[in-house]
Amino acid sequence: MPITCDRLIIEPGNTVSIRADWDEFNALLEELGDRRETRVAYRDGTLDLTVMSRKHRHSEEVVVDFIHSLFSELEMAFSVCSATLFKDIDQKIGVEPEKGFYIRQPGAVSEERMVDATLTPVPDLVIEAENFPKSYCENYADLGIAELWRYGEDWVEIQSLDVETKTYKRQWKSDYFPELLLSEVLPDYLERVDADGYNTTLRAFRAWVRKQVAAAAG
Repeated sequence: MPITCDRLIIEPGNTVSIRADWDEFNALLEELGDRRETRVAYRDGTLDLTVMSRKHRHSEEVVVDFIHSLFSELEMAFSVCSATLFKDIDQKIGVEPEKGFYIRQPGAVSEERMVDATLTPVPDLVIEAENFPKSYCENYADLGIAELWRYGEDWVEIQSLDVETKTYKRQWKSDYFPELLLSEVLPDYLERVDADGYNTTLRAFRAWVRKQVAAAAG
C-alpha cells in the first residue's frame, strides 16, 4: 500500500520514521506540497516527518533573534532561509533545517521550498534544537554545511565541520563571528530571557556585542 498523507498522524514534538525509497520520498513530498507543517529528512532509505512543538518554535525564535542581532551589530550582510528542504540527488539525502543562514554568499538563498543541493549553494550556518526527536548532523555534514548551532532552552553549542572526516567538532567561537566568545556568553543570556524578559535580554546582548567590538577595535 502506498504511503499517503491521510495515513499519517504526528503529534507536535514527535517524529514518524518510514522506510521508503527515493521515489517514494519524492512522491510524498509532492503530496505534502509547499504548505505542509512537517519538517522532512531522508537518509539511507528512511523518511522522517517531524512536527515541531510550541516549545521548539519558541526556542528557535529566541536563538534566531540573537543571530540577527549579531549580523546587525557587526553590520554583516546575510540572507536566511526557512523551511527549505535541501536534497542531494547523488547521495540520496535530504534535510530541512529550522533556519539556515547564507553569510559568504548572502545572495545565494533560493526562494524555492525545495532545492537541489548539487546545483544550489547550501547555507553556511544552520540551527537545530537539541531536544528535537532526532539529529541530522550526518545529513548537514554530507551537504557540506560549514557550521551547526545546536541549542536547548538555556545553552548553545557551536560546531564546525571537519571536511576530511565529515563530522562536527565543538568550538567556543563561530568562524563567522571570531571576535566573540559566544559559547561562553549565549547560555547566560538565554537563561535570562524568562527572568528579565525577552526585550530586556536582547538589548543587553546587543550591548555586550557592541562592547566586544569596541574593545577589539581599540
